[in-house]
Amino acid sequence: MRWLTAEEEEALRVDFRDNDREVQRSAWMYMAGVTVLLAAIVGSGTPLLRMIGGNAGYNAFAFLALALFNVVFACYLFYRSLNIHETMQLLVMLTPPDSGMLHWEAFRRSNQSATRPVRPFYFAVLLSLPLLVSFAILFGLHRVLWATHVLDARWTPLWIAWFTVLALHALPLWFGYHNLRPTPARWKVIANLRGLEPSYFDTSDPQEDGGWPVDAIPQPDGSVLAHLGPEDVVVLSHPSLHRFHHTRGFTLNRDSLHAIEQLGARRVLLHTLTAALGDAERVEIRFAHT
Repeated sequence: MRWLTAEEEEALRVDFRDNDREVQRSAWMYMAGVTVLLAAIVGSGTPLLRMIGGNAGYNAFAFLALALFNVVFACYLFYRSLNIHETMQLLVMLTPPDSGMLHWEAFRRSNQSATRPVRPFYFAVLLSLPLLVSFAILFGLHRVLWATHVLDARWTPLWIAWFTVLALHALPLWFGYHNLRPTPARWKVIANLRGLEPSYFDTSDPQEDGGWPVDAIPQPDGSVLAHLGPEDVVVLSHPSLHRFHHTRGFTLNRDSLHAIEQLGARRVLLHTLTAALGDAERVEIRFAHT
């Protein structure tokens, strides 16, 4: 694989914005349509039972068609959501290490993000509203079919259609499952690979507390003990860094620090190494298993 060019990054960002704008626009148009429909039903003055049973029972099929539309629209919204995730995952995965996109994605995951606490609830309401409306329609029709005989003329066909629409709800629920489980799991893998560290924004400036992140522990002899994660070991073991390795450990200088940054190291690792180097020309690092 290779890093994305600036033009490719911009194309993906445009695709992300277009998809997000389309989801927002479609959702608000849908809610406006539901509001108008409810106003028309309430304003007609016709009892709902008579409205459903009118036209020899065929009006009930219209309500089922409305429930089916909500099922299809829910699938559309969930698919658009997956498409947005897919675009952003590709962008974050292949954006160059010095790109601001990595900082933006890390900030969105941090406690400093203003939208992080409400983001899940907002999108849950936005994406699940068509399903809630559809289930409400099916529940209402079920009550009518079960409790009255107004639709005896269309009893069997209506029950078949009712159960068919109910079964079709498995489709948007399947789409929703992929939004809730596999997609966040993929984000977690990408965040680990790209070193997205929300804690960088959640803590004070490293220079204000001595320059050391929270996972680096100063020792009495003046050295510092820092715990490396598996992704840090992968970066430091990269073949391009072999010239900095020696029998006693690893030589840290401006060149090796720049090379580590270009490999997409986690920001916590970069801050630790930067603080360790300080103003010195070189620092010897020793590795040990714990």
